[in-house]
Order: sequence, then structure tokens, then C-alpha cells
Amino acid sequence: MPSRLETLLLLVEQFSVLSLMAVGGANILLPEMHQFAVERHHWMSHREFGELFALAQAAPGPNVLFVALIGWKAAGIPGACTAIGAICAPSSILTLV
Repeated sequence: MPSRLETLLLLVEQFSVLSLMAVGGANILLPEMHQFAVERHHWMSHREFGELFALAQAAPGPNVLFVALIGWKAAGIPGACTAIGAICAPSSILTLV
């Protein structure tokens, strides 16, 4: 089982790359997120993944908040902050540049 730091680094690595591929919104990346969080790292079950996605869709705000829930299941509050930062920062910086 990876340490919390390793988990945070995995979140940064995965979601930074996905950030640059999320043209049209983060929902198009659901299959890749599912494979990463459920099948590869076993941070949650298939059912939990679906429930968290439904919760994120029902909540007001951007759909990308689902990524924070994946980070939260993986590494608690630091994981949520890391995941949402990793999904938002690269594409925001690219847009700014």
C-alpha cells in the first residue's frame, strides 16, 4: 500500500495529464478516471464511484468537482485539494500563457 505522499503524487501525475485532455469537460474522462481509481488502485468500489459521480452531478457548481471526491477517497482532504488542483492548474496555466 503506497504512503500518503505517494498517493498524492499519483493524483498529481494522473490528473495533470487528464487536465490537458479534458476538452469539453471532465466528464469525457470518466472511463479513464474509473480505471485509475477503481481498477488500478482500488481506492473505491464500482458502486462508490457511481455514487460519488451522482453526488457531484447533483451538487451545484462545475462537474469537475467529481475529481475532488476521488482524491478525498484516496487520501482524505489533502487528496481532494491535490486532485482538484492537479486537474485545474495545467489547463488554466496553458490558457493563461
